[in-house]
Order: sequence, then C-alpha cells, then structure tokens
Amino acid sequence: MGQWFWRWLCFFVGVLLTAACGQSPSARSETPPPTLLRFTPVTASLPIGSLIRPPMTSTPSGLPALSLIGPTCYETPVQSLVCLGWIHNPLDHAQESILLNLKLVDDNGDAIVSQNISPVREWLPPQSGTPYRFIFADLPPVPVTPQIGLITTRPVRENTHISLEVRRVTMEWDGKVYRVSGQIHNKSPVIVKEVKIVVTVQDAAGSVIGFRTLIQAEPEAFETTLILLEPYAETYRVTITADGIKGE
Repeated sequence: MGQWFWRWLCFFVGVLLTAACGQSPSARSETPPPTLLRFTPVTASLPIGSLIRPPMTSTPSGLPALSLIGPTCYETPVQSLVCLGWIHNPLDHAQESILLNLKLVDDNGDAIVSQNISPVREWLPPQSGTPYRFIFADLPPVPVTPQIGLITTRPVRENTHISLEVRRVTMEWDGKVYRVSGQIHNKSPVIVKEVKIVVTVQDAAGSVIGFRTLIQAEPEAFETTLILLEPYAETYRVTITADGIKGE
C-alpha cells in the first residue's frame, strides 16, 4: 500500500504539465515506453462490460459557444477516477471566469456524483484552448456516462494577461519520463511579472493524455518532465501555452 501511495503522490506532483503559448506539430516516440504508473482506461480495467460510457457535452443557451471535448477517464492505482479533457475558444474575443461541471450519470439518468472546476488557464484568448481535470475519490459503483457542461464564462473585462510566444520546443523520451523544453519570448513592450506555462499532450484522437503546469518569474527558457496516462500512443500532439501576468 505504501508503494502505491508514493507512486500516486509522485504522479500528481508530476502529471499536470507546464506550458507556454504555441503549438508544436505531432511528435513521435521512437520506442513505445512502458506503462510507467499502470494507469489504464477504466473501460480496460473491468472484467465485464464498460464502466465509463462515451461522454456527453452541453452548453446552456445564452452562453458563448465554447467547444468542449468530453473527458477521458482513467482508473488510478488507488481506485480513484481522473477525467481529463479539453476546452477551446473559437470566438474572436478572449473569455474568462470559465466554470465547468462534470456529472457521472447512471442508466436511470441520476447523477452518481457531480463536481465543478475551473480549467487550467485563467483566461482563453481567441482560437486557443486549455486542458481541464476532474478527480473523484472513488470509482462509480455502476456504469455511468460522463456529462460535461459549461456553467459560466464571460468576455474578458480587464485584460491582465498577455499571450507569450513559445519557441524551439522539443519533447524527448529518456527511458523513464518525457522531457519537454522550449523558450518563452515576450514580443510586446508590456512587462510581465509572472509566466504560467501549460504543456498539454493529446493523442491522435484529441484525447488529453497528460498535462503539466509551470510558473516562472519571467519569460525565459524552460524544461520540465511529464508522464502520460497512455504512453503507448504512437502520435502525440503537444500544445504549449504561456500566459504572462502584466506587471505594474
């Protein structure tokens, strides 16, 4: 039990990736790495049937039409549930105060559990996205359908962030973890006092299989490591965003 606890602790110290503003093309792993923490899709972990059904998404009328990619849920080594997904802003203006809700609904339409969270980035510039993550302490006792919905969002009222450029991105497998590095560049005359980097990895189908966040005092080179929930995926899409908080 102690061994699983420390593996689980190490995962959550390390599975939310850090990032900067930009996107790299697909990166291929030359050798399929081992399943580092034995994270498997829930549907593959049950002897009979499927515990997690295909997700559903919803956006209430009156809210901007942000694009939600339903979560992929994974069973952890301690029998909890982690659900990762992606939200994209297709609009021509930035959004903030975004709040999401995820319900796990049984076949009778009843919510077994419900949770609200904010996505990883505090704002979403036009044509950009961010991962989100839900953590449930226990696996659902019956098969469920994840229902992800947008609760609130609004146009940015006072722009306290700027998007920074990410250059020279690399992602390499070192035999144990993936190493991601790059260079953050501020092209504007605006001084920033803090940089939040989000590194997101998606498989060929667009499912989020890992992300990590990193906070830096200023735009500069960065390097971080990450563990993917499905490390056997052959093709990865790596998205790195860097948001600078404007200085005084």
